Amino acid sequence: MSLTIEQLQAIMPHAGSRAFLFYQYLSDAIDTWGIKNVPAFLATICVESGSLLYTSEIASGMDYNDREDLGNTSTAAIEAAARGGKAPGAFYKGHGLIQITGYYNHKACGDGIGVDAVNNPTMLTQPEHACTSAAWFWTKNRIDDVVEPEAIRRKVNGGLNGYKDFLDCLARATVILG
Repeated sequence: MSLTIEQLQAIMPHAGSRAFLFYQYLSDAIDTWGIKNVPAFLATICVESGSLLYTSEIASGMDYNDREDLGNTSTAAIEAAARGGKAPGAFYKGHGLIQITGYYNHKACGDGIGVDAVNNPTMLTQPEHACTSAAWFWTKNRIDDVVEPEAIRRKVNGGLNGYKDFLDCLARATVILG
């Protein structure tokens, strides 16, 4: 699929100049990872990143400190976060365009895309890695296989946060990308 900068700007009209910063990396990630449902992928990124504005979760992440399911209570997570001068929740809060969250997800993503996201989770905030981590997450979780918009949102963030915005962006992306 060949995504153009004009299409990206039309899908995410509030991205402004950030569209130019992310465009090539995003286009490459779509092609490299074989993303098929590009409208839903871009709509997800639009919502999760605030139209490419945020590559790091706005919240502090402290609510994730005791999240065993995210791996944040593991010895490895606690030690790596301490070396980074933070508690595990803050250290492994959401990073990237789809907000990779928690020690286990940072480790798996880092291993999957070839970066050290365990000791340097903010690497996923850099445009190239932010795009690649989003494509990795999409592929790893087989979201291309999901048809229903509500199910896509639940698979991405466990709920329906931003659902109306997702539907709006999905409608734009579907029309623009044909």
